[in-house]
Amino acid sequence: MTLKNTVVVGLRGLGVLALACAYVLLTTLFAMVEPVLRLVLLPASFLMFWVTILFGFVLDAPHFPAWGMLMFSVSLFLVYVAVAGLGYLLVGFQRD
Repeated sequence: MTLKNTVVVGLRGLGVLALACAYVLLTTLFAMVEPVLRLVLLPASFLMFWVTILFGFVLDAPHFPAWGMLMFSVSLFLVYVAVAGLGYLLVGFQRD
């Protein structure tokens, strides 16, 4: 084995090790962040949705930003779904 091949094999092993460390760090980050996001984003989204329905469409309050608040509510829900989906993809669809 030549010196060039040894360096290439060593760099390849170092790259695999770096990817494995990044995977462990990202999985740990998503495991810690996902319950907090579930606790904050889902109730906020649910509450904003029903406030929007009540004040924006049922009571028809003047100068109430109904469509903006509805879009914000849906976007909070979609942010949670995106973060949870990415976490599930990283973990490999394992759920406890």
